[in-house]
Amino acid sequence: MKKILLTGVAVAAMIPFSAQAEDNFYVSGAIGYSFAQDVNAAPSEPGPIGAGINVDLDSDVAYTAAIGYSVDLEGPLDPRFEFEYSYRENDIDQININGNNTSNNGPAGGDFEVQTYMVNALVDYDTGTGLKPYLGVGVGVADIEANGNYLNGGGVQFNLRDSDTVFAAQAIVGTSYEVAKNIEVFGDARYLATSEAEFERANALGATTGHDGDFDAFTISTGLRYKF
Repeated sequence: MKKILLTGVAVAAMIPFSAQAEDNFYVSGAIGYSFAQDVNAAPSEPGPIGAGINVDLDSDVAYTAAIGYSVDLEGPLDPRFEFEYSYRENDIDQININGNNTSNNGPAGGDFEVQTYMVNALVDYDTGTGLKPYLGVGVGVADIEANGNYLNGGGVQFNLRDSDTVFAAQAIVGTSYEVAKNIEVFGDARYLATSEAEFERANALGATTGHDGDFDAFTISTGLRYKF
């Protein structure tokens, strides 16, 4: 991920800006599908319920909005920069304890709610046909909130809870098409990864243990961009 980020920043930095360039602000909105990876969380501190856990998350809808600034250069490469907000809520499908399948326990429920605030650097390639493939990278923060629960084999409920704000980074690849003056439709794929977030696992008696786990998701989206 670090190599991808450094490459993207270097490409954007090497693009020569022209005095004749046309500058554009834009806003965009997109909806997509987020394929969240399992959250593997290890105890961050000794505790009475300190076993490691694996949280299997369902795929679900993701929403994205951005405001940005693009530069139309004389050549085919056009850089742009944007501030992006995204929201996704992935339901919990299974919870495994120390590698034991949740079928040995009772049902699991709840979700992981993730909001990201990213600064993206992207480069469009103008083919001259209205199509513009693009690549980009982004860095920022993610607010991760765990709201989960499950029953153990004895019918005792355990809860996953708490929220944390952590570092996040993403890689982006996509294509846009100009359908009217200043209006583009686009589709892209994004891979989001975060550093480890801290949350608690608590039993019915109130005993808690801290856990650390990161969040990763692959998202496919389509949206609309308006320049002004």
